[in-house]
Amino acid sequence: MQPRPVSREIALRLLYPVVALVVSFFLLYPLLVPPGIPFQGDETYYIPWTIATVQRYNLQTWASGRGPSTDMLTIVPTLTLTGLRFLVGQEFAVKGYLLFMAWLSGIIPYISTKALLTHWRLTRGKLHLELAASVGGLVYLLFFSNQAIVAGSNNFVWNYAFFPILVSSLIIFLDSGKTGQLLVFGISSILASPQPFWPFLVGIVGLSYIVFELVQNRHLSKLVSLAKNSSFAVGVALVFNAFWIIPISAGYLFSAGSNFQLYTTSRLISPADLDFLSFWNLTDVLLLGEGAHYFFWYHPQNYGLLSIVIPLLASAAIIAYRRTPQVTFLGATLLLGAFITSGSNEPFGFLYFPLASGLPYGAGAILRNPTKFVPIVTFSYGLLLGLSIVPASHKIESVARIVVTRLRGRLSGSAGLHTLDSKIGTLRVLLARRFGPRLDGGRLVNPLIVLGLVLLVLTPIANGTILDLQGYTWQRYYPTAIPPRYDTLNNWLIGQPGDYKVMWVPTGGPFDWKPYDVSAFPDLYSAKPSVPFANIYPSPLNSTNQIGRMLSFLGVEYVIYHNDSIAYPGVPFLQELLAQKDLRIVQSYNDTFKPLDSSQKPFPTSTSGVEFSNAPFQTSTSSLVRGRVSNLTMQYTVPQNLVNQGFHGQFWDGFGILIQGFPSGSVDVASRIFFATVASQTLTGDTTGSALFNGIGVPGNYPESTIDLYANFYDGSYRQLTPLFLVARLSLSPDRMTNQYLVFKNNDFGGSVFTQNPGAGQNETVTGLLAGNTTVLSSSAASVTNVDQVGNAEFDVTVYATAPFVLVLAEPYDRLWSAYLSSGQLGSVPIYQLSNGFVISQTGTLTIRLYYGLQGYFTIGGWLSMGGLAGALVVSILLSRRRRARLVQSSKTVSLVQVPVSADVVVPVESSGD
Repeated sequence: MQPRPVSREIALRLLYPVVALVVSFFLLYPLLVPPGIPFQGDETYYIPWTIATVQRYNLQTWASGRGPSTDMLTIVPTLTLTGLRFLVGQEFAVKGYLLFMAWLSGIIPYISTKALLTHWRLTRGKLHLELAASVGGLVYLLFFSNQAIVAGSNNFVWNYAFFPILVSSLIIFLDSGKTGQLLVFGISSILASPQPFWPFLVGIVGLSYIVFELVQNRHLSKLVSLAKNSSFAVGVALVFNAFWIIPISAGYLFSAGSNFQLYTTSRLISPADLDFLSFWNLTDVLLLGEGAHYFFWYHPQNYGLLSIVIPLLASAAIIAYRRTPQVTFLGATLLLGAFITSGSNEPFGFLYFPLASGLPYGAGAILRNPTKFVPIVTFSYGLLLGLSIVPASHKIESVARIVVTRLRGRLSGSAGLHTLDSKIGTLRVLLARRFGPRLDGGRLVNPLIVLGLVLLVLTPIANGTILDLQGYTWQRYYPTAIPPRYDTLNNWLIGQPGDYKVMWVPTGGPFDWKPYDVSAFPDLYSAKPSVPFANIYPSPLNSTNQIGRMLSFLGVEYVIYHNDSIAYPGVPFLQELLAQKDLRIVQSYNDTFKPLDSSQKPFPTSTSGVEFSNAPFQTSTSSLVRGRVSNLTMQYTVPQNLVNQGFHGQFWDGFGILIQGFPSGSVDVASRIFFATVASQTLTGDTTGSALFNGIGVPGNYPESTIDLYANFYDGSYRQLTPLFLVARLSLSPDRMTNQYLVFKNNDFGGSVFTQNPGAGQNETVTGLLAGNTTVLSSSAASVTNVDQVGNAEFDVTVYATAPFVLVLAEPYDRLWSAYLSSGQLGSVPIYQLSNGFVISQTGTLTIRLYYGLQGYFTIGGWLSMGGLAGALVVSILLSRRRRARLVQSSKTVSLVQVPVSADVVVPVESSGD
């Protein structure tokens, strides 16, 4: 028996998902194929994705050693990665996650576009619907600011990917009141929560649609319907997201510490910062690109003349569907989103700062980066561009026919041209029969025109994304293996008894095995809770030899020094740690390795503003010594065009030479190794001479064998007077490097919970702690006999006391910590402005519960979310069964209707019977 072939309809439905998957794979190919884990910056995919990670980070409102945590927001991506790791292991879990999120960012807008266009009845047949949805999905997928493609699927991608379905389900529910759409909206809002910006985006579009509908239909019944449905939508969103809304709101209302104090409107928004973060002006936004600017890396202009097709075709859709109010709404939404995304740029930028600064708490601070509103623009563009293809192709074909007809009339006298015209006409007919589907009930659409328009739209968008991938993503997220020495250190830590924290010195920045910034490494990779080394660096580490006292109140028992970081060249961490009286080395490791041979790396010859020949600079220096500060002498000749401008002779503040050292094959300022200006000058003529540069240094563990030296002339404002010229590729010595790892034990460590005498440390600062002579941390009148850490936010402590004492919890001070005794609840007081203290006057054997208040709000919110979701599912199932029962009941009613076929023939026809 022959297998049944896949129907054309099924094949049509599968076509776009397969295309989106293939496109996603090819865009991420450099991250998926090489061995290692892709990570960079804040995307910490090196963390072991296990259930323990979920419990440690996502189910706690307190991060041990750090303070209040909002990691409950990221529970969805963490669970996704944990599940994938269980199935395919850590490396393939991360790579599968990246591919899945990229694919999802193209599939969801495709599904949402189909749902909206079907709801609004804007397409003419299934092929037209598939074409419009596919174009919309690809526009959304290929957009250069799609974080799933260009930024390693950071948390914002959940907001970006699920915005389309949030909007489509909300609009359909507002119109129809269907409970299924309400459920889709609620679940999608949970999935978008890793970056809780979606309420702003959905709120803008939702309110705009309500206003638009009320303008179209001013009947009281419409107002009542919209008010009822929008209230349901808001209620469902609040209940489904209560697990993060309640604890985060409580953190702001009750003045929790850490980010709740930083993430406020007054701390994070200023006119100058807003101007800087408004990267895209209105032209950039409307052309779906960005102009050249520097932010973490040099962003090239990624749009060109061809990009003008994008707003033109969107306008064509609005004109073609001008009698359809929903398309007018899409156009208005596109313009509204474009104005907001352009931030403080003209023409309406003066309104942005007063609005953002007037919002309470963290809401206004979130708005400090207006580019976050770009999903409104991208999705609106996707819908309009998808709708534009068919009417635009008709118009092009119509114009082409007129032109061809006129040409035929002029050329009909030529026999040869008449034959050629006949053959072209035959070919056109064949193509129309083979490839020309009927998209709108009768008129043939030329497939070649449709394909050309689709490519015309997608090419400039894809080109901008590829530019960013080449300049940023493929380099920085290139798969990397964590050095095994860190696993050795973690295993050593796990083997040490007791509850304690560790401090890694230093933390973050580039490493000799990953020459791009990695946030919070190795803190987040640590097997034990870690305390940021910024608590002691640069001060008071550089001004005391008793840092162990301070570390004890931070709960730190071990300090681990590692010199594989290249973020802090020349910083004497090791000397300062060795000078501490209360720290001693208990473990050490040395790893020797050979630097990467970079001598054959190609020069970045395609970089604008850089010249690789005819340099007016020469140097006899051919090598530098790692870890040593050197001088460099360079000969120069002032170019004639500068002489004509008056630049020659002696250097001064308004005229000089800047030299810069870059990794071989790169001129990325973000990875610049050093730069220097002229220290002294020797003239050999009015336009020639030599210049001496001091303080030239390459980190001792720089991981490559060579660097590239560049130079240029500059004026008083460091504006380049000449292009950046390649001077030389310099080799580095020695050709072997050693990374050192040292573990220090804090001799003053007293435990995660310990006692102090009454009055000690209260109303005092760290200066008082370090200046005192005492080395005794525990109270003589009380001792901790047992500590049971239930979680990051809860401790059960047993204390035996003979007199009043202060119980110290070695966690960052936060007013929401409380102690519960049989006599009642005690609030926290700061101890040396570092830890939480509880003044206890009871004596005897005491059982004390230490609890962080936000954890209770998280528990309440979590139960409310789960209860709301379960209740919504039950109601949805019951309503679905009820509708099904009605359909079955109505289908049983059959009536006999006479059909005028013949006088004596009666045909039974089913009717609703209602």
